[in-house]
Amino acid sequence: MTIIKYISILLIGILFVGCDAFKNEQSVPQELIGEWKLTGTGYGPNPTYEVDPNRSSMTLFLYNDRVMWYQDGEIWTKFGTTEKKKGWPEDSFYMNSKNNSFCDFKAVFNPETNTLGIIPANCLDFPSHFFQKSPD
Repeated sequence: MTIIKYISILLIGILFVGCDAFKNEQSVPQELIGEWKLTGTGYGPNPTYEVDPNRSSMTLFLYNDRVMWYQDGEIWTKFGTTEKKKGWPEDSFYMNSKNNSFCDFKAVFNPETNTLGIIPANCLDFPSHFFQKSPD
């Protein structure tokens, strides 16, 4: 009976330590967390930055470890996030699509324009989108 007690205590300890080890870490920089409104879209290295009237109701909600992309108040798609990759700008992170048929994105904040660029990371036929943070 003693060995069963020790094994039980060991398993419970591993469970608690394991849960802490696999917690989602914050990958979205703290200053970027919040609601962002679409300001422009475009293709290529010099996008137009003009708002597409058909998508002007797009909104991003950034959390510590995920991004929710809304259109017309409905969830359009969801993303998990991971930390920026080596060589990326300081206020950037990777957005992994929860929908296998959707693009992943590189999100980069430009402090000069106060704009968050959402740039396709694994597909060529999807435009970049640019957002500005909604006032708190």
